[in-house]
Amino acid sequence: MSKLLKGMSGVFAILGAIGSFIMAANQTTLSSSYRVERQFSIVVLLVGLISTAVLCIILYALGEILSNQESILSHIGQIEKRKTESSSHTSSNSGGYFSSAASIKAGGSAAMPTVLGPWTCAKCGTTNSGSRNTCENCGKEKKNNVR
Repeated sequence: MSKLLKGMSGVFAILGAIGSFIMAANQTTLSSSYRVERQFSIVVLLVGLISTAVLCIILYALGEILSNQESILSHIGQIEKRKTESSSHTSSNSGGYFSSAASIKAGGSAAMPTVLGPWTCAKCGTTNSGSRNTCENCGKEKKNNVR
């Protein structure tokens, strides 16, 4: 669907430009003055080209939104998962830059939560903040993806 919208954007750009030139060339007014007729034709041409450009930008933007929909839905799912996990933990240090669960050492005492530092994606080399679970650049998950 996104490719269709982007393709339609290009087709409308071509047809809109052609139509604007045709409309401007065929404009006639009641006035016999050539100057008034020419100015009106230029206005018709500009309005046609501007409205065509706006329509093409809107169609292309909708195509981009649809093509990124999967990524957006994935991030929403991760946010909802984090909210669910943080509400199920009773630890006050379960959010922010701390790990989501305080681990218990074998000796029975609670371990200090570890601060999550920045990590580098093994796939593309982008340095990401510790709070991210996926690479900001390529979307690869952090798990088993750290250099």
